[in-house]
Amino acid sequence: MASRVTEAGLVLGLNDVTKRCVHSELSVILVCKEDIVPSLLVEHFPMIAFHHQSLLVPLPKGASQRLQEEVFLKVKKVSVLGIKKEAPELSNLVAFLCQKLKSHANANNVHYPATLLNAVPYLPLATLSK
Repeated sequence: MASRVTEAGLVLGLNDVTKRCVHSELSVILVCKEDIVPSLLVEHFPMIAFHHQSLLVPLPKGASQRLQEEVFLKVKKVSVLGIKKEAPELSNLVAFLCQKLKSHANANNVHYPATLLNAVPYLPLATLSK
């Protein structure tokens, strides 16, 4: 199976994101945790994200469909998405996500690192469009 990495530095799919995170290649991991059944499939992300210093961004129900429709029209389903550390063209997006997640966490009195994916607050999709 071919690797699902775009030229822009996005990594698509549970297996590829996990593999690249374990090799410390990702700065951000977006997980559509409510769209993934069984949830056991993504329970390893908080631990590996913390260990490899990647920002973990859990997204609410419906995020997978929205990503597929608006960003990756040729991909059947997007449930887990990684942003490579060596993707300078995405550095503004990474900074934006970091700022939004930190302010959202502060507003919800969440202190990082969260050890469980369920302990991390959702980053509302509306927040990303502001």
